[in-house]
Amino acid sequence: MSLDLGAIAKGYIADGVKRLLAEAGIARAMIDLGGNVVLHGSSPILRRSISVRPRANSISFRLVSIPNP
Repeated sequence: MSLDLGAIAKGYIADGVKRLLAEAGIARAMIDLGGNVVLHGSSPILRRSISVRPRANSISFRLVSIPNP
């Protein structure tokens, strides 16, 4: 068995980028670090939608709707 800490590292970095953007006065942002997505701030619309593809060469995708906090 092996343990891959890559996802934990990307999540930690994404949270740090979110904090830096907030400190810089940026109101809204979407941070995507290789599949780890962090949203900062609220959207002027009620819901945000992002598309998700399982692999880079795949033509199938799924639309995911994310409510404002």
